[in-house]
Amino acid sequence: MDRGRGHPHGDSSIIIAHLSERYGVDLDRSLDADAKARALVIQRTLEEHFHQAFEHQLFLGRGGSARLAELVSTLPLPLRWIVSRVLISQLRKQLYQRGLGRHDESEIIRQGKADLDALSVLLGEQPYVLGDQPSSIDACVLGFLGVSVYVEGDKPLFNYAASLDNLYRYCERMRGRYFPETVAGAPSPPGSEAGPG
Repeated sequence: MDRGRGHPHGDSSIIIAHLSERYGVDLDRSLDADAKARALVIQRTLEEHFHQAFEHQLFLGRGGSARLAELVSTLPLPLRWIVSRVLISQLRKQLYQRGLGRHDESEIIRQGKADLDALSVLLGEQPYVLGDQPSSIDACVLGFLGVSVYVEGDKPLFNYAASLDNLYRYCERMRGRYFPETVAGAPSPPGSEAGPG
């Protein structure tokens, strides 16, 4: 893909690399080889595995039909039905082909929780994913956690994400640093399930 100015980029890693090069800002300049390896493993876990569990929970799992109805509610009436049918059909097919969609919902949730448990252990009590300072992996992690821990309703995977105290506090910390206007009135974590261990 052409990486020149004004052209779209199809991957967040490419976008970050392009912006770093263009503006001379390297968010990962202080990372050693070990930290960069950890960042890559976390990124791949979220983008290639947790993302599947996330999509399933959002649209195919418990409460998914209501979420889909909300998504297409602004479309004209005939399109709502068509888009809903096509979107769900394509999503089921994609998740099946990628692997996780071959399992029942309970197994998909179990595997998604395992991803979150691993992330919780790796984060520990550090303020950011790789230590005391944020790096580019924090943008990826917040992207997935932010749309998980703040989702309301009876959605087991998202409720579990919010119940992991250090992951919830991480999201609040990132919001306070980068999106302070969103912090006031933020919902409290459900905290209904135990963390890893």
